[in-house]
Amino acid sequence: MKTKTVVIFEIILIMFLCSCSDYKKNAYNNLNQVDANKSAWLPSFLLNNQEIKQQVFNVLECHDLDTNESWGYFSIKNNEYLFDLSCISDTKAFNNKKLNKRLRKIGYMNSSNETRMVENVNFLYYLFFDEEQNKFYFYGIYK
Repeated sequence: MKTKTVVIFEIILIMFLCSCSDYKKNAYNNLNQVDANKSAWLPSFLLNNQEIKQQVFNVLECHDLDTNESWGYFSIKNNEYLFDLSCISDTKAFNNKKLNKRLRKIGYMNSSNETRMVENVNFLYYLFFDEEQNKFYFYGIYK
């Protein structure tokens, strides 16, 4: 009887721990059909400028409601648009271990210290460019 109670308790505990994270993932071929609810988790600099918005494709966006983090990747036809928007920075504002773990899970294996920071009213984003995949990876947190 005692073993059965312990097993039931462990199952309930596992179910509780698994349900605590409010982690979501969305993928888009382009940004033309992204609705307002989902666009809040995408970097605003991709959506606010119509020229950039038309060039972005192959988008993966992940976010965690509990931590207010957003991360993912996208490709863009002309990289110069993004380099004009951003400035070189470092990632001291973030928990680098967590940042690296999140980005590795979606395919970013580079460990470049050079990043590009883009800040807006609500989010601070860091961009990482993977030359091999010709993709930008982003990681941001709600301020």
